[in-house]
Amino acid sequence: MHRFLLATLLLPVLIPVAVCAQDDERVWAFRPVERPEIPRPRDSARVANPVDAFIVKSLETVDLTLSPRAPRRTLLRRIHLDLLGLPPTPVEIDQFLSDTRPDAWVRLVDRLLASPDYGHRWAQHWLDVVRYADSDGFEYDDPRPHAWRYRDWVIEALNGDKPFARFIHEQIAADELFPENRQALVALGLHRLGPLRLNAGTQDKAKNRQERLTEIVDMVGSAFLGVTFGCARCHDHKFDPLPQADYYRLQAFFAASQAVDLPLVPAGIRASREKARKVWIKKRDAIRKRLEEVEAPVKKRLLAERRGRFGKETLEALAVDASVRTPDQSRLATAAERMLIIVEADIREALPEAKREQYVAVQAELQGVLSSEPAAVASVMAIADRGRDVPSTHRLVRGEPHHPGEEVFPSFPAVMVQRGRPVRPSSFRKRARPSIDEVGDSEGGHSTGRRAELAGWLASESNPLTARVFVNRLWQHHFGQGIVATPNDFGVMGAAASHPELLDWLAAELLANGGRIKPLHRLMLLSETYQQSGTVPNRLAVDTDPENQLLWKFRRRRLEAEALRDSLLAVSGQLNRQAGGPGVRLPLPPEIAALQYKGSWQAHPDPWQHNRRAIFLFVKRNNRPPLLTNFDAPGTMVSCGRRNQSSHAGQALTLLNSPELDRQARAFASRLETEAGRAPVAVVQRAYRLALGRSPSPDELSLGRAFLEAGDGSFAETLSDYCLVLFNLDEFLYVE
Repeated sequence: MHRFLLATLLLPVLIPVAVCAQDDERVWAFRPVERPEIPRPRDSARVANPVDAFIVKSLETVDLTLSPRAPRRTLLRRIHLDLLGLPPTPVEIDQFLSDTRPDAWVRLVDRLLASPDYGHRWAQHWLDVVRYADSDGFEYDDPRPHAWRYRDWVIEALNGDKPFARFIHEQIAADELFPENRQALVALGLHRLGPLRLNAGTQDKAKNRQERLTEIVDMVGSAFLGVTFGCARCHDHKFDPLPQADYYRLQAFFAASQAVDLPLVPAGIRASREKARKVWIKKRDAIRKRLEEVEAPVKKRLLAERRGRFGKETLEALAVDASVRTPDQSRLATAAERMLIIVEADIREALPEAKREQYVAVQAELQGVLSSEPAAVASVMAIADRGRDVPSTHRLVRGEPHHPGEEVFPSFPAVMVQRGRPVRPSSFRKRARPSIDEVGDSEGGHSTGRRAELAGWLASESNPLTARVFVNRLWQHHFGQGIVATPNDFGVMGAAASHPELLDWLAAELLANGGRIKPLHRLMLLSETYQQSGTVPNRLAVDTDPENQLLWKFRRRRLEAEALRDSLLAVSGQLNRQAGGPGVRLPLPPEIAALQYKGSWQAHPDPWQHNRRAIFLFVKRNNRPPLLTNFDAPGTMVSCGRRNQSSHAGQALTLLNSPELDRQARAFASRLETEAGRAPVAVVQRAYRLALGRSPSPDELSLGRAFLEAGDGSFAETLSDYCLVLFNLDEFLYVE
């Protein structure tokens, strides 16, 4: 332990920062993208396109080959879940299996890429990266009524195959580059997606401003550059060649930008709605304050009383940081922390009768106010440059806004700029602003042009990282792991690239084809590498490459949370395919509802809306649907480039015992009765076709028939239990 503590203390001293800086040009990811030659492997029979050439060549270096091609039925289910996040229907299965044309797979790929469901599936991958949510986070977690417009913009951008450069330009600087394009301005919502703490009691404007800028810079670093820029906020990056000054030079591109809501309604209507909303917010906050004044002393007293009941070991466990607790301490602390949760009912019970009546009355008053929230002005979350003078940007000593160091100016990270090119843009051309009065006209209707300059560089061939990072994200979601397995960290501490030449070739291809994404999808999906089996045994390959880094087989993986939920709805016949619009709020489980302010969560009154695809659900940072969180839907406080894939008892309990799965199993049973009647054989055959995309084997048919015939309850109940079993099969839960 003493050695560990000593090493931890000395770590900043021991890390060879200077060596890393001198070694800049040998850091592969920071070199300019150059298209490598396509290799010529010995086994050309398995080379369908350049993707295979790189993969097969690397396999040949260790005497391995690709696995045989997967069965067509497996491939059909694989690509449907991959591109659309939904299983194929029996009709789609029959159509594909009966299509004997040589280009049947090509036709299928093109058809799925043209489906609107492609955007509904793949937009979620980008929303993970930019930490999309419909609420602020932290204590109040207030809603953001217009955030959904950005989500819909991402879906439309992907479905329309918006070029890579335009995808970046609109998100970084639509107001400077396309000021009259209302739809493009929606993309500026990117800069407003981070968590926002408005109720922390701090009035430190400098600190609040710095936190907003930090959110933006960290997001740009992770999402577009694939580097941990946030590690250079307080000091030079300990591992990558990124000095602290570069962090603030990147921040300087956003120094003049402030949050604005660009309205979509006429000024007269807007003014009256805004006035009504301000009155409502003031009234709501005043009532909340009255409640807090009553709750605070009661919570303090209850916490003290409950802690007073804990034994010495429990108190010691609570005092230890969670990261270093022993297993026994973790068990004690977890149980104690549950007991320390104070809910509304606890406060009511602890109040004297007179105060209790007053408290309940104030709660009712708050609920009445919350239920009468005025309609928000239809607008777009955005940013824009405001004010005559651009605030200066300084390197902050230890990241502290009240301790500025030397002034810095907008420029690109030095390690990412090619030799012979200027590190700092010499000037910024002022740009026309959107013709919307809320942005103000103190600059004569012009913006600084700083973000336009940054957007141009991010999407340019001279930037070594963005194209690599982008195609790596595509590869990751098709093959289960990126060529760089740490998609948000291409730096020294990130994973080494398994096929760096292939990644460079793909990045160069993206830049050369006009930045269109769908042709890259097509290239990957038409490869033999994608179409190989994931289940054929190969002892030599397992011994040589146990982690399958060289892709000698397809990576089997579990459905992501959203694809699992959407598949359940699709198979049960309950999926509502309505697209777009404000996020839908689902009913809350009672134990979660008890933790909410009364009236603060109003589930959509139409149950059919609860069956929308997961991407159209309201994303509340502090309150996600249990099914999604149990299956590793990421938090939305930070960028998520790669989801965890955990395995724990809560998942099994969710699949077997949760109200949501029970509802879907009952709906599936009802569908089967409608489509197949009550004959056990016909029901089992139809169930397998819908849930697993195949017919049951003789043994499966016999077992299913016996199960249905042996039920001691009603046929509907027995069939519902059988459907629940099918939903729990690995074959349903995993992409083969």
